[in-house]
Amino acid sequence: MIGENIQKLSVKKGISVPFLADNLGMSVQNVYRLFKKQSIESKHLVRLSEILDVPVGLFFSDVMDKTFPGKSKIELEKELDQLSSEYARSDKARYEQIQYLKEQVNFYREQAESLKTINEQLRKIINESNK
Repeated sequence: MIGENIQKLSVKKGISVPFLADNLGMSVQNVYRLFKKQSIESKHLVRLSEILDVPVGLFFSDVMDKTFPGKSKIELEKELDQLSSEYARSDKARYEQIQYLKEQVNFYREQAESLKTINEQLRKIINESNK
């Protein structure tokens, strides 16, 4: 089940098997074997969720069927696509906020250097005037 879900997601996202193999550090044949598995190591699940840009829980659609009875797979997929999009937007917003904060830190670092230089120049002037 889980392997099939990974295969469906990779096809849906347009991600090739060779790309998955390269990013998982395994052969193309092992990726095809992975598609047939019912359990997969957590390190691979985490990496696959990063590559496919989906939450790890999306690989367990059979569990979702039991958790959300009465909802069709299409409804669940739409909701999960929406959540994935929101997750990606929030990641982008966090990234932009981090970039802004880095710029602020650099700005204040430059200001501190300028003040340090001015302070040194003032000390020289004061020392020269005291002579």
